[in-house]
Amino acid sequence: MSSLKMKKFPTIKGVFENIRGSVSSGEKSATSWFTSLFSSSHPDGIPARLESEIIEALVPDYFRLEKTSLHGFPFKPTAAAFDPVQKVLAIGNRHGSVRLLGRPGLDITFHHDSRSSVIQLLWLVNTGQLISACCDDTIYLWDVRKSEIELLQSLRFNRESITCIYSALRSKWMYVGTDKGNVHVMNLDSFSLSGYSISWNKAIDMMQKTHPGCVTHLSENPADSSKLLIGFETGSLCLWDLSNKKGDQRYSYNKKFTSVSWHWEGRQFVCSCSDGSLVTWQLRPTAGKPSAVIFPHKKKGDEVEDMASIDKVEWVVSRDGESYFIFSGGLPQDVTGAQPSITVMQGKNVTVLEMEFCVLDFLLITDSVYRSEISNPESILVLLTNDLVAIDCRATGLPSYENPYAMDFQAGWSGREWPVSGGVETGKDGGISHFELVVTGHADGSVRFWDASSNCMQALCRLRTQKLFEKNKNGKVDVLEEDPYAITGIVLSQDCKQLLVAGQTAQVILFKFGKKDGVGEVACLEIPIIYEVKRILLVFMQKSFNYKHSAFLYFSPLKVRAGQLKKPAGYQPELTCLTPWVNTEPPSPISCLTLNPVFGLLAYGNGSGLVIVDFIQQKCLLNMGTADLYGSNDPYQRMPRSPRLLPASPSDDVIVKVDLSNYSQVTKSKDEEKKDEKTEENGTPKENLNVTLSTGVKAKNRPRPLQKAGTGSSAEENSLSKSRSSSVGSMDQIVEGEGVTALHFGTSFPNRLDFELSSCLFIGTSLGSILIIVIQLPETGELRESDPVIVSPSCSLLKLRSAVLEMGLLDSSFSLMDRPDPPQGIRHTSRAGQGAPATPQATPQGDQQVLAVCTEKGVSVFALPSQRLTASSMFSEGVTGIRSSILSWGGAKMSPLILIFTSDGGIKGFSLPSLRPMIESNLVSVNSPRISRTLRFSTGGNGVYFTNPNQIQKFSVNAESIKSHRETCGKLFQDNIEMPEAPKQGFLKGLFGGGPKPLDREELFGESSGKASSSLAKTIPGAKLMDLQGNSGGATSEVAKAKQAICERGQKLNEIEDRTEMMSNEAKIFADNSHNMMLHFKNKKWYQL
Repeated sequence: MSSLKMKKFPTIKGVFENIRGSVSSGEKSATSWFTSLFSSSHPDGIPARLESEIIEALVPDYFRLEKTSLHGFPFKPTAAAFDPVQKVLAIGNRHGSVRLLGRPGLDITFHHDSRSSVIQLLWLVNTGQLISACCDDTIYLWDVRKSEIELLQSLRFNRESITCIYSALRSKWMYVGTDKGNVHVMNLDSFSLSGYSISWNKAIDMMQKTHPGCVTHLSENPADSSKLLIGFETGSLCLWDLSNKKGDQRYSYNKKFTSVSWHWEGRQFVCSCSDGSLVTWQLRPTAGKPSAVIFPHKKKGDEVEDMASIDKVEWVVSRDGESYFIFSGGLPQDVTGAQPSITVMQGKNVTVLEMEFCVLDFLLITDSVYRSEISNPESILVLLTNDLVAIDCRATGLPSYENPYAMDFQAGWSGREWPVSGGVETGKDGGISHFELVVTGHADGSVRFWDASSNCMQALCRLRTQKLFEKNKNGKVDVLEEDPYAITGIVLSQDCKQLLVAGQTAQVILFKFGKKDGVGEVACLEIPIIYEVKRILLVFMQKSFNYKHSAFLYFSPLKVRAGQLKKPAGYQPELTCLTPWVNTEPPSPISCLTLNPVFGLLAYGNGSGLVIVDFIQQKCLLNMGTADLYGSNDPYQRMPRSPRLLPASPSDDVIVKVDLSNYSQVTKSKDEEKKDEKTEENGTPKENLNVTLSTGVKAKNRPRPLQKAGTGSSAEENSLSKSRSSSVGSMDQIVEGEGVTALHFGTSFPNRLDFELSSCLFIGTSLGSILIIVIQLPETGELRESDPVIVSPSCSLLKLRSAVLEMGLLDSSFSLMDRPDPPQGIRHTSRAGQGAPATPQATPQGDQQVLAVCTEKGVSVFALPSQRLTASSMFSEGVTGIRSSILSWGGAKMSPLILIFTSDGGIKGFSLPSLRPMIESNLVSVNSPRISRTLRFSTGGNGVYFTNPNQIQKFSVNAESIKSHRETCGKLFQDNIEMPEAPKQGFLKGLFGGGPKPLDREELFGESSGKASSSLAKTIPGAKLMDLQGNSGGATSEVAKAKQAICERGQKLNEIEDRTEMMSNEAKIFADNSHNMMLHFKNKKWYQL
C-alpha cells in the first residue's frame, strides 16, 4: 500500500511548488501547470509562500488490473457434474463458462475460448481432472488441481457432432455418442480415438427400417462392465456386448424416453418417459415388454389428464433394502405448463418438492461412490434456471440446506453442512484485513446487502421497496413501466446509517438505520421537476417575442401506502419523494442523487432539473429546472422543451412556473399572502390545506400558479437578458435541453476569490457546466429542526466541454472531504447566521481547496477559491468516460486518485491533484449497457459490476490487493484424499465363478483394435503440452546434431585407422623386400656384383 507523507498547512500553494520540485524535470506533463499557476506572484494579488511539503506516493507500480472473483448464480446454466470424493461441483453454461464450487469461499470460473455452449460435464473422480463436451463438437480435458485452471488437451470431431459422453469409474476409456447414432471409444491418456466403434446399424434391430436418431444415453451395467446400454433419440434401447461386438438385447417402447437409471444389481433398469411415466425393464424382458409402467402423479381412473414429462430419474436402494425413486417433473399440466418439482418416492411414501424455477438437472449424492452396491441417499443437488438448491435426504420432511453462496434464498433449512464442501483454504491466519459491503438493486424493487469481505459473498439482508407503494388509480395515466419498482440508483452514507434509493418511476426513498423494530407512517413529498423554457417564438428579422402561457397538471402513478407501517430493525423507510407526471407526460429517470448526513440534506436530478430536500424537517427546499439554475449567467439560448400544453384559461394572466416557495428569490403573490394571513388568524395548520409536508409542494392534481419574481431567475428574464447580450445569429449556442448529471455536497468556497467558507452543493450538467448552490444551515440542535434552511444559487459558473460525471473536493492536505470530520488546514471565516468567532481571524491567503472534475471527455482540476484550472487530461479521440469515482487509495489519510471506466471497456487511473497517469488497461472486450450502468468503484481500487442479471464480477486495480486475493483463494483439489475401496465380490460368487468376468478394456480398445480414421477427429494439445513438445523437439534436435557430429568424428577416425594400417602394411612389405635383397647379395664377391 502507498503512504502519504504530509504536514498540516493552511494553503496548497506551497504544496504544488514542492510537488513540482520533487518530480524530475523530465515529467513535464505532471508539473508544468504548477509553475504557471503558483509562481512567486499570483496574478490576482494573492501572495505566494512556501508553507509545507507533500509528496504524492502513488506510482504506476502499485497498479494492475485483474478480475478477482465472480459471485452469483451462473447465467443460463446447461450442465452440472459432482465429484463425490472431492465434493466439488461444476456448472457449465450456454456461453462456454464453467463454474467450480467448493466450500464457501472456494469459487473458480474459467471459460472455453470458443465460448460454445457446454453440453455435458464429467469428472474423472478424485483425479482433479474435468471433461467438458461443447457444441463446437470438441471434448476438453481440464486440470483443476491448481488455482489456475489449465487446459491439457482437446479432441475435435470433424464429421459428427457430440451428443453425450460417459466414462466408468476409474477407467481411462470414455464412450462418445454422436448425432449420427454411432458410439466411439476414446483413450483419455492419449486423448485420441480407439479403433473400436459401434455403428448404429449394428445396434438397432434388423427389422427396424428407420434411423434411430442421435445417441442420448450411455451407461455400463453396474454388475457387468462388458454390457453397455445405448439409448437413441427415437426411444429405442440396445444392450451392447462389448466383448462379442454385437447387440445382446433390444428394448422398445411407444413413448420417447428421457433418462435411464440402473438397479445396483444390474438385473433391471428404469426409464423416465415424456408422457410422465416410469417404465421398468428386466435385463431379459418377457415377450419384449416392460415389467412395470407407472404414472406417479396420475390419479387412478383418470385417463384424460395430461402429465408433464419426467426429465430425469435416479434409482437407488438403501442399506435397509428400501427403494428410492427420485425424479423431476411428471406433475399434471395445463396450457400454462406444470409446476417445476422434485419427487422422492420412498416405498409407498411420495414427497413432492415444488421449485421456484424450472429444473434443468439434479445430482444424487449417496454415501457410496460406486453404483454397484447398495447405498443410502444423503443429498440432492438441484440445478434450476436461476438457483441452486440442495435437499437433505436424511432429515424428516426433506428440508433444504442453507445456501452459502450469493444466490436466491430458500426456506426451511437443514441443520447439516452444505454438501458441496470440497477444497482447502490456503489463506493466511489473522482473519479478514478489510470489510466490503455490496448493495445491489433489482428489477423487482428489492435492495440486497452482501458481505463481500472474503472470497465468498454472504447475503446479509433484503429491503423490499415495492411494499411501500401502491398504484394510483385516480387519474388518466394508467400506463407504467414494465418494472415500475426497479432500482436505478443507490447511495449509502459513509457511516452506513442512511440509504438513498431511486426507482424506475422517478421515486426516491430515504432509509435510516434503526436497531429496534418500529411502527409509523412514511412521509411523502410530491415534487415536480420541470424544465420550463417558455415557448418563445424568436423571429430573427424582428425585435419582438410572443409568449404562450401554459398550465400544469400533475399526476403520480404511484402513491405511498397510507397508515401505520411495520418497520423491522435495520434500514427503515423515513421519506419518499415522488416525481409526478406533468400534463400526462412522464418525467425523465433520476440521473444522479446524493445525500449528506451532516447537512441533513439530500439532492437528486434528472434530465429536467434539480431537487433539494431537507430530510430532517421533511421539506422541499428547491425544485428547479436546469435552465433556471444559471440565473442571469446562462450562456445558452434555449429551445422550448416543456410538457404538452393544456388549453389556457382566458383569465389566466400569470406566468406559471415550478413551485419554489422555499426559494429565497421567489416572492408570493398578494392573494397568497392574504390567504396565509387568514390561515394564521384562524389557527388552521398547513397540513390541513391539501398540501404535503413540503411547503408549496402540491398533493392534488391541479395547477397552482405562482407570481413571477422580479429577479433574473425566471426563464423569461433569462431569455430577455440573453437576447440583449448575445448575438441573435449565434445558433451554435442554442440548446434544446440540459439535465443534471452529477451532484456533490461539501464545505467550500462558492464564489471566486471569496474566502467565506460555506456549505455548498456542486451541480454538474449534461452540457459541461458546474454550478454551485449556497446552503445556509441553522445551528445544530433544536434550531436545526425548526429554523428554515436557505438555499440560493451563487454567481459561479465553471464551463467544461462535455457532460460531468463526477466531482470531488480535496482539502489542503490532499485528503478527500466527503468524510464526516471537518476539513483540515482551512481557515473558517464568520458567516451571517452561523455565529462569529471569539477572536478576529486574518484574511486567508492562497487557494485552500482542490476541485477534481471528471467529464465524458477528460479530467480537470481547479483550485479554489481562485477557480483556476490547474491540470487537465483529455481522453483519446472516440473514447468517452462512462463511470468515474474519486476515491482514497488506502483510507481517509491516503493518496486520492480518480478511476474512470471508458466506452472502449478500459480503466484509466490518475493521481490527484497532479493527474499523473497511473493505469490504463482493458477490463472487458465488449462493453454492454448493463456493465456501464452497474459498474462501481470503491476505496482501495476495487470495483464490481453485473456481468448478467445473476452474477457480480469483482475486480481490482490494486496490485497488492490482487496478490492478497491469490494467496487466499485456496485449492479445490486435495491430494490427501484417497479413493474409497471398490465393493468386494461375494465369497461364493468368487468361488464358483457365477458372476461376469471383468472386462479387459485395454485388450479390447487398445492397439489390437486398430486406429480410428484420422479425418474423424483431431487431437489438439493444450498450451503447456505444446510448449513441452516444443522444448522436447528442441532437445531432440540438439541430440541429433551431437549424434551426427559423433558419427562424423568416428568416420574420420576410421579413415585414419585405415590409412595407418595401410602404411603399416607398406612398411612391412618394404622391410621384407629389403631383407630379401640383403640375403641375395650377402655371399657374393665384389666382382660378382
